Amino acid sequence: MSLAIKILKDIISIPSQVGINPEKDVADYFIKLFNEKGFDVKVFEFAKNRPNIIARYKFSKPGPKVIFNGHMDTKPAENGEENVKWKTNPFLPVVL
Repeated sequence: MSLAIKILKDIISIPSQVGINPEKDVADYFIKLFNEKGFDVKVFEFAKNRPNIIARYKFSKPGPKVIFNGHMDTKPAENGEENVKWKTNPFLPVVL
């Protein structure tokens, strides 16, 4: 399994639903991963259990910069809408 697929499976498995689960657990996962990979990591707490992360990697040669921007929360898996029917557990990733 590639590292990218492993990371995706890991973070899908961590509930981070708005108003239900704080993003802290996903943030902790990324902080650990970035530290293991040699990034300089800074954490800013937006609100309790809702940290923002800035991770920088210092390459040995100068070159173009790349920025990835995103958020770690999701909409609730069960939001009361009758047309939302999961066929599988939304927190149990499946690779087909």
